[in-house]
Amino acid sequence: MRGSAGAILLAAGQGRRLGHDKSITAIAGRPVLAYGLEVLLKCRGIEKVVVTVRDDVRQEVLAWVQKEYGKQSGRVEVIVGGKERQDSVSAGLESLGRGVE
Repeated sequence: MRGSAGAILLAAGQGRRLGHDKSITAIAGRPVLAYGLEVLLKCRGIEKVVVTVRDDVRQEVLAWVQKEYGKQSGRVEVIVGGKERQDSVSAGLESLGRGVE
């Protein structure tokens, strides 16, 4: 992905105030993370989006992305985030790789 842009969507929070994982909580019938992901996938020049999630919801989110976005799901990588936000950012940057702006 030399010279291309990538994005990291941080969705690995615990949702303590909400009482459950907010990234998969539905608003108007769609998971919260869908709204951010949709915007990023529409951005011209963003070739890859890395979504960081908690380990216990990774498979659910991955299945949803594949179902919802079909061919475009190849532009999305769902990874397990870290314990803290900065750990998730670091994991996302590592997943994007070198040459990504």
